[in-house]
Amino acid sequence: MLDTVGFITNLPHQLVESFKATLDEIHFADILVHVRDISHPYSNFQRDTVIKVLKEIGITDDTLNTKYVEVWNKVDLLKNKHSNEDKFE
Repeated sequence: MLDTVGFITNLPHQLVESFKATLDEIHFADILVHVRDISHPYSNFQRDTVIKVLKEIGITDDTLNTKYVEVWNKVDLLKNKHSNEDKFE
């Protein structure tokens, strides 16, 4: 089991490679579980950033299609499902 404890927005450039190196074990994972704060106003941007980083470290589209699972946290904080339809893609 590997836990990245989240991604950091605007990570200083000198730490980017170190952060990516901690994800090296992900290539041996049977399943990739991404727990998202779906109530966050930039939730979709955060998801896209995670997918981008995974691809940058060599995770293929096939792996994402077969092993990547999203778990939506804080769904209860969404005030109106219809006003947040972009979150339910």
